[in-house]
Amino acid sequence: MPDILERKRIINEIQIEVAEGRLTFGKAIRRLRRECTDLPQDVFAKVLKVSTRTLANLEADVGNPTIHSLTSVFRAFGLRLSIENTNPLINEDQLIARLNRRGHQVKTLGSGAI
Repeated sequence: MPDILERKRIINEIQIEVAEGRLTFGKAIRRLRRECTDLPQDVFAKVLKVSTRTLANLEADVGNPTIHSLTSVFRAFGLRLSIENTNPLINEDQLIARLNRRGHQVKTLGSGAI
């Protein structure tokens, strides 16, 4: 098992790869388990309080995982799920225009306009 600095490096690397879209959640979970804990699936599943089948499905990117199961795994490594803007060029004016084209009458995003 890696020391704490190596573990932090691995987690950071995986986090970046997921954020850049180069690594799926499942592959990230598999790498986190193998590279940070070196635990077999059945033991790691018990630690997370999920079934071995759930963990295997998560790692294989199979099925439709629940937010709870994903959160359980990532929380064990000090990570959390979040929503990220994938289009850094979009601004408030562009978003308002897009919403208005779709039939919503939006003038501003402030003070509960949406």
